[in-house]
Amino acid sequence: MTIDFTAVAIAALAGLIMTLFFAYFPKVRVWFASLEVDKQSLIKLGFMVVIEGVLAGLSFIPGVLFLKPPFTWADGFTVAFALIVTNQPVSSALPVVFKDVRVAIQKRMKRFSS
Repeated sequence: MTIDFTAVAIAALAGLIMTLFFAYFPKVRVWFASLEVDKQSLIKLGFMVVIEGVLAGLSFIPGVLFLKPPFTWADGFTVAFALIVTNQPVSSALPVVFKDVRVAIQKRMKRFSS
């Protein structure tokens, strides 16, 4: 049995890993939680663009990603959709389990509410 790692599957996995990284990696999770929501979204969007660019670049190297033809616009939209679909629902469903993150969120809310 073989598993095909297409650009969409790799993008979905990368989006999931990125979301888990920002939610659970020590020090990064506190820094990320203390940012404004629009800055958080821009950072995630930037990482999504980088992931998509890396996948597009890797598709032109023979034998790395098996896409036929190498990365078209349709592939780009599909990869972007996979990144968004794996990132947004997972990040909104993750509980805030760490006290330091809750404290950072409370400080952010106080800072922007006053």
